[in-house]
Parts: sequence; structure tokens; C-alpha cells
Amino acid sequence: MNFGPKQRQTVPMACSLLLLLLLLLPLTVVQSYTVTQIESSGSKSQSQLQLQDPVQQALLPQYGPGFAQLLVSSQHISPGTLHVKIAPRNVKRWEVPEDLLPRPQTTTFAAGDALYELQLPKQGSPFRLTVNRRQSAAAAAAAVQQEPAAVFDSAGSRLVFKQKYLEWSTRLHPNTTLYGFGQHVQSDGSLKLPRGGVTLTLWNRAASSGSSFWQNLYGSHPFFLQVAQDGAASGVLLLNSNAMDVQLEASRLTYKVTGGVLDFYFFLGPSPKAVLQQYQAVVGRPAMPPYWSLGFHNSRWGYKSVAELANVTQQHRQAGIPLEVMWSDIDHMDRYRDFTFNPVGYAAGELAAYVKSLHKAGQRWVPIIDCGIPVVDDDAAYKQGLAADVFIKDASGKPFTGQVWPGATHFPDFLSRARTWPWWKQQLARMHSQVPFDGLWIDMNEPTNFCSKGDQCHLPQTSPLYRLMRTSAAQASQARLSEYLTCALQCKDSPAAIRDSSSSSKAYKVQNGMTFISTQRQMQLAADAATKLTLNHLNITAAAAAASLAWHPGARSGSGGRPKPKGFAAVSVSRAQPLELSHRTVPVTAKGLDGTSQYDSHNLYGWAEAAATYDALAGITKKRPFLLTRSTWAGSGRWAAHWSGDNRADWTNLRWSVPALLQSNLWGMPLAGSDICGFSKQPSEELCARWISAGAFYTFSRSHKAYGGGGHEMYRWDSVAKAARRALGMRYRLLPYLYSTFYSTHTQGGSVARPLFFPFPADATARDVSDQWLLGDSLLVSPVLQKHSSRRAAYFPAGVWHDLWAIDKPAAAAAAVSGSAKTIAAVRGPSMQMLSVPIGDVPLHVRGGSIVPMQRAASTTAEVRASPVTLVVALEHEGAKPPAAATTPQQCQLTSSTGAASQHMAAAEADDHAEAAAVAASVTAAAAAGSGMQTVACGQLYIDDGESLVVPPAAGGYLLTQLTAAASADFSKGLLSSLPMTAAAAAAGAGPGSTTGDAAVAAAGDAAQAAASAGGVAEAATAAAGFKAPVLEAVVVLGLPNAAAGGADAWAVTVNGNKLPASQVQYDVASQVLWLSGLQQQLAKGLAVQWDKA
Repeated sequence: MNFGPKQRQTVPMACSLLLLLLLLLPLTVVQSYTVTQIESSGSKSQSQLQLQDPVQQALLPQYGPGFAQLLVSSQHISPGTLHVKIAPRNVKRWEVPEDLLPRPQTTTFAAGDALYELQLPKQGSPFRLTVNRRQSAAAAAAAVQQEPAAVFDSAGSRLVFKQKYLEWSTRLHPNTTLYGFGQHVQSDGSLKLPRGGVTLTLWNRAASSGSSFWQNLYGSHPFFLQVAQDGAASGVLLLNSNAMDVQLEASRLTYKVTGGVLDFYFFLGPSPKAVLQQYQAVVGRPAMPPYWSLGFHNSRWGYKSVAELANVTQQHRQAGIPLEVMWSDIDHMDRYRDFTFNPVGYAAGELAAYVKSLHKAGQRWVPIIDCGIPVVDDDAAYKQGLAADVFIKDASGKPFTGQVWPGATHFPDFLSRARTWPWWKQQLARMHSQVPFDGLWIDMNEPTNFCSKGDQCHLPQTSPLYRLMRTSAAQASQARLSEYLTCALQCKDSPAAIRDSSSSSKAYKVQNGMTFISTQRQMQLAADAATKLTLNHLNITAAAAAASLAWHPGARSGSGGRPKPKGFAAVSVSRAQPLELSHRTVPVTAKGLDGTSQYDSHNLYGWAEAAATYDALAGITKKRPFLLTRSTWAGSGRWAAHWSGDNRADWTNLRWSVPALLQSNLWGMPLAGSDICGFSKQPSEELCARWISAGAFYTFSRSHKAYGGGGHEMYRWDSVAKAARRALGMRYRLLPYLYSTFYSTHTQGGSVARPLFFPFPADATARDVSDQWLLGDSLLVSPVLQKHSSRRAAYFPAGVWHDLWAIDKPAAAAAAVSGSAKTIAAVRGPSMQMLSVPIGDVPLHVRGGSIVPMQRAASTTAEVRASPVTLVVALEHEGAKPPAAATTPQQCQLTSSTGAASQHMAAAEADDHAEAAAVAASVTAAAAAGSGMQTVACGQLYIDDGESLVVPPAAGGYLLTQLTAAASADFSKGLLSSLPMTAAAAAAGAGPGSTTGDAAVAAAGDAAQAAASAGGVAEAATAAAGFKAPVLEAVVVLGLPNAAAGGADAWAVTVNGNKLPASQVQYDVASQVLWLSGLQQQLAKGLAVQWDKA
């Protein structure tokens, strides 16, 4: 073809414009799909999308062509939960298997009850999805919208859906605060997610949590919680197990996913707790832990023999430090092989005798199990695994060979319930028959593989490791760890791997192992952290804090990072290129027994192993399983506890442990903690003392130490032993409260360790706090986390907060408030307070409006369970003057899940026990109202046998009682009642406000009669089940205004209608604490304690 002069100028210009367009496409918003068809029926709808050529085909060509047609399916699950899935039409794609994660069923509800509105475009329009929060009736009437209605809005974003690259975005409001997307460690120690230049990668990876800040770690949780300025909370789950990057910009959140489908669940809350409950209704509510697992655990890699375990146990006993569980790392194994016992130091008979002695003392033993099975003919698990065909296959169809502690290993496919689970249970049963362990620690289950040379490997017979695997246990015990750690396999890339690397449709490469954050953003984080640290601890300069936080703690010369800079600097990228997905794990080309590739299912490995292990333990022991896992995914809390991984013994890691605890709870794993005193390195005495003071109030409290160096058991320093006795003593006293909170979380969903903003989401300061936490809604923990600090600034949200340490006796309480601003007996928030915290102390405060059940301190949980109960009633009052009027606290504002006021509870998927709690509270409130009183505090107590598989046990083998306190306007009259819920549910029928419920209150008459009437039903049920409920010995009332005459004689107290002698009543004017002792009341019978000024 011939071109004239003008045409010859136009063609290069057009080509240039096209080239410019292609270069700008990744940065340009492209409406790439159009709605072609819409169908709806009831709570479901479907929209068909058509790809717009040629624009989309020119978009990111390196990832191949986009799917021509997509199907958008939406389903209204509940008033607070919406499901939207985007997938190619008539194309089967990988999705998380439903046999391990059943999808939620739609509930029936009126359209007007939905908390959300779904907006989809009309036919012929570009695709966009918006999920809006429905305005309340009051806001709609006032025509006022303070916060943006949208909780997810894809406007202005491109939808990309290719074979191995999916991309979609939502706009973010600048005033919302984000949390979630784990597992990562943020360099500033913050819980909330940063905005404006951070990429978070979700791909399970074995890396030290003690130094790998911002990098992807052991777990992947594609869920985030967002809280608006007015406190309205919402959440989003992308139910996808493939590797992904999440980019957080100032006004946009972008998902970049390597496969699967876009399967979204939107949770409308409206409270943070309700969001978690809705989220867990999809991924599964947390498991109920055995009671004993809430005690203190001691572990170390490097205990060389059973004799050393016994000595450590005895040392704890002699030091008076509570000890519930002794753990064994891989030392107990024969040549590091699973399900075996090392004849050198850990002979099965000797170990079994030691475990028997632990059981006799009310203690437990938990060993470690890794997932790699040694490839050696004399190993029973290996031979039986080959016969059962349970191992993941390489590209040639043979079991994939990797290398972990025992040497060359195969990896079980835990996604195969039919083959692998029975074999796994068989191995654990064989091990349990030799030494009856009480729980299991499943580790290295990302899964870790010491070799990254290729996807087809074998161990040469000429290798020293080959010979080491076949030598005797005695000889193997003399080998250096490096002989096991150094990769000895010969590997090559399979044709499949070569094809993938040269394919024209390459996979998107996530930032695996990268610290990917803009330098500008890093410097801002350091400066913000410096300001926060200076404010909270007043013992370091802003410049020093900024400099220390700006440096990558894990960066060393020659380690892929940069050396610590002089002065203020920032590190933006930790290595030149992202790691391959197969780095130090099973290659992504490996396949499960059903053909599923590790490319799709890798993130589910530890998750599925936890499910298989939980199932095996339940079948073997017939008791409630306990297991601890390192690798996690959404819903792992259904089966397992979690710890933060391999941390370090330094002050930075102590500070990082708090957001790690809160993150695990946010992801639905409430039983969580970090290695107390640090895994690697040797802690100082001061660090270990401060760490046990904090770690005693992790939900999972365990000391663990790496191989080599000295130990750091709590008895090794006097100051640490003293701190451990004090902090763990209080933990054990709080076990009834902690266990009851776990019960509520197990049955209704939610968390146990909570950020301060959970009950106060509209409090901007609370949303920023990352170094304090709540246990339940009632207990505030404010440990010292800084070196050489004897005080700390603690934030107290709205309400009154009482010093928990003031409960013991009048002299101690008076001393607590008589000194110079050292300890504050009661604080009214919101306020920042400077607390004096000597070594060995930890500030604990009870929220006004709470009733906290406690028992006596002891060395084991069995001893605690056998002791009587004390009820601590914390009133919303402080100071010398009585309040103008008593008010019903937030945590007591229970509503039924039926009726007009039920929207919040319905959204939270409340169950029958929440209904029973509301019934019990209404019965007590009605009885109190007859005396002119109002509810001022509440709580709950749940106790069972501590290990039954079914929770709660059938046929009344438990006590579940609602605790309620009411008072007159000036607190001069008060009523504390305990109403067993089994009785409340039976007596009150349909719920509060119902005819049956009102009749029960009327029939009961006064408070004492109500308690007796309810308790009779509960006592009969528990007696029939052979369950012995605890006895109540004391009541402590905090914040009770001064008695008119002072002293015990100023109060007249009755217990179930019987006057309590003055010798059993003590009142301290200075601390405003009332003690009632010697009660000896059966809680199963119900309770009514009344006080009145004489």
C-alpha cells in the first residue's frame, strides 16, 4: 500500500498514541466488562458480563487474554451478610473445598431488616459494584449522612480476570481505619493498617516473625475490618486461597490475585464484634479450648532428656510458679521422625512414666509434630503412607521429595479426607498408645521445605544425609543441626515447570518475601511511632525512636538487606526481587491426590492439617482437642490455637506481641500468644520480667526458647520469678472469667482479646492504641513494654475503670490509693493516665458495669476449679460524691433475637444462649424494678467439666448463669443476682417481654424467690448429670459510694433472704470497696445478695 505525505505522518503518530495508551493502561481506569444480562429471584441475582475488546486484550498482555464472559452472582445470606461471587461463565475454576468449609445457608428475613443495599448497573452499562450501608430511620428522617454510605465501591477501578491474574479495587474513605490482612508484622508496632503506599502479600511462608517486618509470614487471612469515624464497622472477606497482593493506597484498596475466583462476603456489623460474628458464621466459629489449656505452658527446644523435663517441672514447683503444661520440641523424636521417641534420653517407657506423674499432679504434656514424613524403609508412617497413597505428588506422578528435619521427606495431602485423614489418625493413635499426650503442636506446616532447587528431587545414596538417616539413634544424636539443615537433594525442573516459566500467559508475581513500602511512607510511620512512644512512655526522644524504627531490624550486611544506617533513614525494599512461590516450600507444580496443585492450595496446607489433627484427637481421646498450629488461613480457629512464630528476645518483639495477639483474635483464632521472653537470643532479666507480666494475660500463655544458649525459665531470676508468681497468680484467679469469655466466643462468635476500640468504635484515640488490650469487654491490660521504664501512659476509654488489684483486702486497697499517683484505684475515661509500674507489676483495670467471676490462685487449673468463686462487681462510679443517677452500662444492654429491637442480634447470628442471657437479665431486672432499682452491672459464668467434646455438654453437665447487679440512683440499695440460664430458659420460655417471661417474674415475687425458683431447675439438672457446680464464697463491690456512718455497720446485707453477720461485711471508705465473705452459697441454686445502708 502506498501512503501520501500526510498519511505517512499520521501512521507514526497513531502508532505512538497506541504505544502511549498501552504504556498507560496499567495506570488508567478501564471499564473492561459490560453487563449483558440480569436475572433475579428472591434473595439471589445473577449478572452476565461481556469483555470489551480490543481494550481489555491490550491490558496487561503479559498475563494472557482475559475471560470473555463472567458471571456475577449475589446472595443475601442474612441481614448483616451479603455474598457476591465473580467467576468465568461455564468455566470451572479452583475454589476452597466445601467439604472443609461449608458455605453458609441463606436465612429468611424481611427485606427491611437488611443492613445493606446492593447496587448493580443496568443492562448495557459498564460493570460496577457498590455495597451501601442502609441509613438508620433517624438519619434518613433527618436527611443527614455523616459518613459515606458505601462500605465497598468499585467505581473508578478496572476488573481484570485472566487465567493467572485477577485484579479489582474498592475506594476507601480517608476517615476510615483498617485492620486485618495477615500475617504480617508492622515496623511501627501498630495494629491498624497504614494507607498510602504499602503492599501486603498473602502467601504462607516460614520466616522469622521477629525480624521480617512487613513481609508475608506463616498465615494468610484475606479479611479486613474497617471502622468509620462514627464507629460504624464493616468487614470484607475474599474467599480465595491463591497467592495475592493487597495494595493499600490513601483512597483505594486493590486486590491482585494469582488465580481462583473473586468470592466476596460483605459484613455490615454494625459493631466490630458483630462483624467478627458475621465473618465467623462463614469461616467457622472458634473452637472451645480445654480448660487446662488456659494455664501456663513451658517449652524449650533443647531439653535433652526426660530427666531434664522432670527437673524443670520440679523447679517451677519449688519456685511457686504455676505450671500447667510441659512441652517437647523435636528433641523427643527418634532421628526427628514423627510419631517416634528418641531412645537416647526419651525412651517411650521413661517418658510415659513422666507423663503419668504429670497427670497425677493435674498437669499435661504436649509434643511437637511436623508434617514431613521421612523417606526411609524402616519408618512405619512412611510405609503405611505409601500403601495408603497419601502423599503429594510431583509433576511425574511420584510422591514429591523435599527435605525437613528428618532428611528426605514426603508430605501428606491433608485436603484428602478419604485417604489421608484415616492414615494420620492411625499414626497418632499408635503414638498415643505409647505415651498418652494431651494435645499436639503442629509446626513447619506452611509447609516448610529446606530445598528450593527444583520440583523433582531425590536424595542420592552417596549423600552423607542419606547415611545419617539410616544410622542409629545414638549416632544420629551426635550430628550437627547443619547436617540436617543443608539441602542435600538433587533436583531439576520438570517439563511442567519449564512450560509455566515460558508460557505466554504467565502468573502475576506477588511480592513474596519483600518488605515493600514506599520510603516516604516508611519515614512517616517512623515519625508517627516516635511521637506515640514518646507520649506513652516519656523515656525516649522522638528522634531516637524514629531512627530505631526506620531501620529494618532484620537487615544485616550480606543478608539481602542494608546495614543499620546512621541517623534517620528508611528502608523501602528488603531484597532486589520477590522470592519464587516455591521458595523453601513444596513446589507449586506439585499436586494433591485429586489433582489440585499447590499453586492453588498451598495456603490451605496448615489449615487442612489442623482439621485432620483435630478430628484425629477427638476420635482418639474422646475429649476436647487442643492443638497449636503455626500455619493458618481463614477459619483455622475452628480447630487450633496459634502463636506468632519465631520471635526474638528484645523489646521490639515484646511490643510487637500485642498487635500479634489482637490480629489473631481478629482472624478468628482467640487462643493466641507469642513466645514469652523470646524464642531466639537470650533475654535480659528486666525484659523477661516485663514479658511474663504481659504474657500472663495473652489468651495463650507459653514460654518457649530456641536451641542453644542458656534457658529462660521463669525461675532463673528472682525478679522474674516474683513477676511470674504475681501475674500468673492473677491469671489463674481470672480463669472462670476467661473460660466464660471463650464459651461466649465459641457459641456466639467474636474474640477474647480485643482492641480498645471494639466496645468504643467511635473513639478515635482507642482506634490507635496498639500496646494495651481488653480481655473480654471487662478487663483492661496495660503492661510496660519499654526498657528501663517504671511508668507508662495508659489510655482509658469512656466509663469508669477500677484497679483490679484493689479487690483483695481493705489494707491493700487503701494503700493503692494513698500513695503519690502511683496506682489509681478508679479512673473515669476517656482520659490518658500516667501509671507507676515497678518491675513485677502489671496494671489491670475492671470496666465499670461489669461482674467478673474469679477463683483462688493455685499451681494448676485443676486446683483452681476446685476452689470457691468470688464475684467482683464493678460499679460505674468513682470519687467521693454519689452519682446523680445510676445508668445501665453498655455491656448490660442485652436484646432478644426476636422482636422489633433485634436487628443487631440478628445480624450477629446470636444463638439460643444469647437469648437465654437476655431472658435471665430481664427476669432479674424486673425483680429489681419492683424495688425502684436499675441494672448497673452484668456478667456471665460458664463452667463445665473442662474437656467434654460437646459444648455445652448434654443433659445439664454444666452451669451457665447470668450475673446481674441493680442499684438505686445513689447506690444506697443494691441487688446482685445469679440466675442459671438453663432455669431461665425453661421458666421464661419465649424470651423477655413475652407472656411466659413476665409470668415467671410475677410468680417468682421478690429477688430471693426468683433466684430460688430458677436455681431449683438448674440444680436438679446439674445433679442429674453428675456435675458439681462451684460454691460462692465472696462478693467484692468496687466503686460503692461511702456509707453514711462508715465501716461494716453502715451496711445491712442479706443473702437469699438471710441476714449476713456484720463480721462477714467489710467496707473501706478510702477505696470505696465492699467485701462480703464466708457466703458458702451453691451457685446452681441461684443467688440474691442485697445491700442497704443501715
